[in-house]
Amino acid sequence: MATVLETLDGLLAPLSALLGSIVGAPRGLRPLTVIGAVALSAGLIILGILSTISPAFAATTYGMPITSATEAGWVTATGMRDFGIGLSSLLLLRNQPAALPSFLVGVLLIPLADVAITAAYGDGLLAAAPHFGGVIAVGVLLIAARGDSGYELAERDIAGRKA
Repeated sequence: MATVLETLDGLLAPLSALLGSIVGAPRGLRPLTVIGAVALSAGLIILGILSTISPAFAATTYGMPITSATEAGWVTATGMRDFGIGLSSLLLLRNQPAALPSFLVGVLLIPLADVAITAAYGDGLLAAAPHFGGVIAVGVLLIAARGDSGYELAERDIAGRKA
């Protein structure tokens, strides 16, 4: 009997192939790893850009509205960190996919901290609710990436691109 992750992989294979070809992901990785890493990367890159273009909107969306230019500076700074983490996860997917699980352990701390911060300093548990979704999404991606058996194939694909 197929596991839940195997079933999801089967359903997501066409989307994974499309996204993988767009971002240059190596072949051989499980679909959930590719889609999850691309979604994580895109979300963090977009959040970084949004935090730079409109820090007040980004802060309100985060669950902690801001009122001063100093606060806007902090939002922009954290947004640029999100951008960097998003870009790093995309580059890892393309060039060192076997490092993704270790990287994701650290990334998981971000939505966990977001939950705690918005619950304590924002508008309470309601403001923290979307960040619980981030914990679940990164957690599922971490589980999928740790159980991915395609790293050896992916490494061969990367080596073939370099040859």
